[in-house]
Amino acid sequence: MNALKENYQDQVDFAILSVTEKESQAGIAKHGLERHGMVLLDKAGKALWVDEGHNQTESIVEFEIKDALGS
Repeated sequence: MNALKENYQDQVDFAILSVTEKESQAGIAKHGLERHGMVLLDKAGKALWVDEGHNQTESIVEFEIKDALGS
């Protein structure tokens, strides 16, 4: 996903939340993730896409980013 981070760095903020960090647990729970997953949020913090587990591929994530950006 690092390539996506570089390609969209001016349009999308990327953050990694760890379930082991107390301040991250609320955000993880808010989006219905048990431990692992990926969430795409709009600027207001609304979830545009949530995917549980480690099933995300670069092509799927890029599709969701482009869809969210309207491109």
